[in-house]
Amino acid sequence: MDKNEVKKQEHDMRIAKMNIRGMIIAAVITGIFAFGAGIFTGNMTVYIETVNYGTMNSLDIDYNNDFSENSTSLAQANFSISKNVRINNDRKRIGGWLETVKAQPGDTLDFLIEYTNTGTIQQNNVVIKDIMPDYLVYIEGSTFIYNATNPTSTGGLRDVTDKITEIGINIGNYAPGANALVKFSVHVVDNGSLPFGEVEITNTGRAETDNGSKEATVEVIIVQ
Repeated sequence: MDKNEVKKQEHDMRIAKMNIRGMIIAAVITGIFAFGAGIFTGNMTVYIETVNYGTMNSLDIDYNNDFSENSTSLAQANFSISKNVRINNDRKRIGGWLETVKAQPGDTLDFLIEYTNTGTIQQNNVVIKDIMPDYLVYIEGSTFIYNATNPTSTGGLRDVTDKITEIGINIGNYAPGANALVKFSVHVVDNGSLPFGEVEITNTGRAETDNGSKEATVEVIIVQ
């Protein structure tokens, strides 16, 4: 092999190495832009400049994509909460789950709060809390949690803290699509403190997560 052939091989090896470096740079920039696809919109042109034996070469990458904020490439945290109420006197249920009920002093009411992870990432340490209005009194030991681990068929899990109307209760961690139900009971006061006629009160359930909180309400109309 003569000197010219040796020089030619060395030259070809240098070109190959530079092409590899150029591809690595292009891959890194492409990856960064893809990661930000849910943030930036419009077209983007990236120029990569490499030195090749004293000459300047450019690699033109044209991204002709209009990225929308609805891109599914990014993980999204979201959830929903709903609340219902029913009258449950002496274990005799009057009607089904509703958003508004008419009750009388001394009635027992069941409240049901449902949390659902509607996002694409897991939510940990979900807290359910109830904001109790006047004229309703929480019944100790009445809170039950129902989820995949503690289904309704097994009676659910009794919450022993009785903190749902105070700091709330931690109902655990939930993967995308998973849900939980929290049921508890209250008494409508019958101590003469209620005004005569109809009194409409609002009961509020609240779900708190690392990604924010949401509320849902029901109406109770007390008639005497």
